[in-house]
Amino acid sequence: MPERFRGELLTMARYTNPAFTFPSGSSYIAGTILNRHRVPKPAPDEDQFYRADDLNIGVELNLHSRVVKLVNCDDFTRNFLQKIGVRLNPPIQIPADPYSCERKAVSVTL
Repeated sequence: MPERFRGELLTMARYTNPAFTFPSGSSYIAGTILNRHRVPKPAPDEDQFYRADDLNIGVELNLHSRVVKLVNCDDFTRNFLQKIGVRLNPPIQIPADPYSCERKAVSVTL
């Protein structure tokens, strides 16, 4: 089965300084995937950068050719986004990861 999807839990920290409008220190088990910098949007909007008001629960972001789906946020982020006028969607269930499900099924049969 070709791998097209792998679920990884990410922790994203965002600095509230307007000069850095995107999460910083975003990391997962294999290491850091974002450093503190502005992240350009994918084509055809590559001349623009993601901003805080682009972040919302349920949104899929293309971060340097990696698609990240936001499923929830902490209270600080929730309050910050609401203060700048973002109407947050309710938290969503973490999507099932076909790779992990398949590995789990294989390990049970062994």
